[in-house]
Order: sequence, then C-alpha cells, then structure tokens
Amino acid sequence: MELFTKLAIFAMVLAVAIWSQPSMAEDSICGISPDDLMTCKPAVVGSIGQPPSPVCCKALSKANLPCLCSFKSSPWTTFLGINPDLAAKLPVSCKIDPSFHC
Repeated sequence: MELFTKLAIFAMVLAVAIWSQPSMAEDSICGISPDDLMTCKPAVVGSIGQPPSPVCCKALSKANLPCLCSFKSSPWTTFLGINPDLAAKLPVSCKIDPSFHC
C-alpha cells in the first residue's frame, strides 16, 4: 500500500507540473502532439488492440519513429496501459514504413 501511495503522490505532482507549464499544449512528443498521439491509443491497448484509424496513421506519419521507439521499454508504457509490442507495429500497420521495427 505504501508503494501505491508514493506512486499516487508522484503522479499528482507530475500532473501539476505538466499543467502548470503554459507551453505544454504546444509541446510534442517525438514530433507528434499528445492529442494526436492519443488517437492511436485504441490500437495499442490490451493484448490485441484495434486496427489503427486513418487519423492515427496520419498523426503517426509526422512522428519521429526512432524517438517513439525509445519509449518501448519505459515503465510508463505499461503504467498507461500501452502494449509496447502493438505500439512498435503501428508504423507497419499504418503502411508508413513497411520494414520498420523498433
């Protein structure tokens, strides 16, 4: 229970730090906005995921793919419910780069 409490406090502090940054809405993660990145979430959750939407693929086509791969082994992917194996397959599923792999 103590670990959960510490994790909850850390998450709250992180959220406050992020939302207190006035330029955060303009920032991107590997060249893609957080909102655009969220369009891909249905394709990367669970053990199977859904096929990526055209909106997801369009957003992903603007991303720095090697940069996104750097998050594959991050504990945050699991914490956020993202299946890193499904996420790594998105560039191929979206036909952005048929030979791409993380």
